[in-house]
Amino acid sequence: MLSKEVLKVAEVLQLNAKKEADASENYIFQKQVIGDALLVEQDPVIIELLQKIDAATDEKISDELNHSASLIEEFVTLTKIPISED
Repeated sequence: MLSKEVLKVAEVLQLNAKKEADASENYIFQKQVIGDALLVEQDPVIIELLQKIDAATDEKISDELNHSASLIEEFVTLTKIPISED
């Protein structure tokens, strides 16, 4: 049985994993807004800037996914609760 202190660490890991997922969701919304702007924008300078912001947003999502995976791995290792295979 895990101590209440270790369970608290596990709880915080899951809380942080949720925050990473929330950040990813916000970045996906950001990509949608950028995509909408790209559909109507005519200025090539603005289009190029929006494309750079979109690419940077992809990188941010990738970072969040990496953080999420790390937090899940830490949770599984700490609690010894495996990820379901089904």
